[in-house]
Amino acid sequence: MWLMIWIVFSVLMLGFVAWTMLVLLQQKKAWKTFALKNDLNYNSDSMTASPSVQGRYQKRGFALYSDVQKTTDIRGQRYVSVVEIQLGDGMPTGGVVATSGLKVFTDQLIFDETIDVSVEGWDDSYIVRARDKANLKAYLTEPRAKFLSKIFKMKNATVLFFFDELESILRIETTDPLRDAERLQKIMDQIMAGVKILTPTTEERVTFKKLLKEEKKRLKNKHPDDEDEDEDEDEDEEDGAELNQEQNVSESEETSPKAETKTPKAKKKPTQRPKLKPRPKPKS
Repeated sequence: MWLMIWIVFSVLMLGFVAWTMLVLLQQKKAWKTFALKNDLNYNSDSMTASPSVQGRYQKRGFALYSDVQKTTDIRGQRYVSVVEIQLGDGMPTGGVVATSGLKVFTDQLIFDETIDVSVEGWDDSYIVRARDKANLKAYLTEPRAKFLSKIFKMKNATVLFFFDELESILRIETTDPLRDAERLQKIMDQIMAGVKILTPTTEERVTFKKLLKEEKKRLKNKHPDDEDEDEDEDEDEEDGAELNQEQNVSESEETSPKAETKTPKAKKKPTQRPKLKPRPKPKS
């Protein structure tokens, strides 16, 4: 009886390992094909390790790799494919738009403002937070909200769009190993088309700069004490510098003789050691 159980268990384990290796080999082949086609760097450290792809994809910073995440089920962990795309700067405020599965992470951020998104297909469970409500509303237009809603609905996917005035990144996690090269290329092309929508236009960048200036001005008026403290510190530093300068001048006046005209300093003569007299010889 126990022998049969052991045999069945061993067969299942061998089948699982064989299936995992098959999926991994297919993934390596698909990712390598995608990397070569798009002039990206393909890395695979060993036969049993997951591959990774990095480089500039359609003029954007791009990364594709596998990650291991802990789970609460009997497996204890799961493998996910991660796509990260850098959008650059130009955003009007700092904020985050994400799927509901990232609530624990987004709760740790300091973005308190939120807005209502009235777009067809938008789920109220989606997370939308920012540092400035008005600037986020100016950025999150209907086409951008529609694209995010579409990508949020990817099967078994967790999506995070994190941004501030200096950097923006779109991160997608999926349990799909993406082991088919043609399908992988199709998915990436669709994502990159949406990235172009998310990227601020040249006209928007000009407008957003004005909004940033207004926001900085509002914060200055809201927290004038911080500015006063900085000014007081600067004044203290200037007073200290002036005091030190006066002390140096007075010390130099005391130690050096006053003269109307500058004369070249005379060279100091080297000090001579005093000659020692020879000791008298003792009388015998």
